[in-house]
Amino acid sequence: MGEQVTESARTRAETIPHGPHRSVKQAPLATNPSIQQRSLPAPRRRYVLMTVIVVLTVGLAATWSLVAQRELATAIAHTRVDELARVKVAFEAARARTHASLKAHCQMLAEDPRLKATLATENMNAETVDDILADLSKLRGGGVFMVLTPEGRVFAESGAKELRGLDLSASSVVKRAEAQSTAAVGAWVLGGKAMDLSIMAIRYGESLIAYLVVGQAITDADLKELGAQCDCDVATSLGGKVEAASTSDEAMRSALERLAAEATPTSGRIVAVAGADYAASSFELGDVTQSHRLVAASALAAEHGPFARLTWVMWIPPLLVLLAVLFALSANRSPRRKT
Repeated sequence: MGEQVTESARTRAETIPHGPHRSVKQAPLATNPSIQQRSLPAPRRRYVLMTVIVVLTVGLAATWSLVAQRELATAIAHTRVDELARVKVAFEAARARTHASLKAHCQMLAEDPRLKATLATENMNAETVDDILADLSKLRGGGVFMVLTPEGRVFAESGAKELRGLDLSASSVVKRAEAQSTAAVGAWVLGGKAMDLSIMAIRYGESLIAYLVVGQAITDADLKELGAQCDCDVATSLGGKVEAASTSDEAMRSALERLAAEATPTSGRIVAVAGADYAASSFELGDVTQSHRLVAASALAAEHGPFARLTWVMWIPPLLVLLAVLFALSANRSPRRKT
């Protein structure tokens, strides 16, 4: 019995290490759940990185495309506004041709033998002169014809009944016609419309016996031709109201009427009417006592039409960048090792 106890003690003594090199078996450390959650598996980290890169690339691409589209829209608007300045030049050139035509017709028709003989007759009949003027109007193809007395009062007319008896002696065009041997040209407001006209003094010997007036109003057809030439819509306004326009489109007419009603003419700006943007300009003509303007406008939505494909092309560079990034990430993926 004593030998067994001694042997057991010896065995325990041999199993317990002695001295500084003895090692004590330590209990395993407690696991920290929070630390394990912070470290993601490698595949998941890769997917998160790819998602972040894709989102950033798409965001930058969208920003770049929007900025490019805005710059394009601004450039188109400024270019269109600058081009509207040509409208006034084209209008004045067309009007100069009209004045030249009116002057030539007035000088020729003033020498009509039937008209001149009738006007030289004492106690001439206004109805007879009206018939002659109607025939001259047909010969010319339309327009307003009037005969004024030497004092400047409307004696006979064709196409302007409301003007009969009107005193026009104070007109500067009448005064110029009296002072010169050729026809004078100018503009009047007759019947609520601005009208280009030419006046020729008719003389019998040295005596002034009458004035012949040949007039032509600015019509929608004239402005439609001008609008086609300048690739925009135009109108003329008198006293803040549109009197003739190149278009019957309600939205465009609203834009033109808004410009015509403004207190002062404005050159080269963008106006918004009913949710649509227009490049617009208005010019004071200064040919009559009332405010007489030329108004021009162009819908910017129509100007963007030819660039619709270019809008999609703007997305190509950022999409190529995105594909390159995805390809690079796919190529750098390390294959999983087999255990």
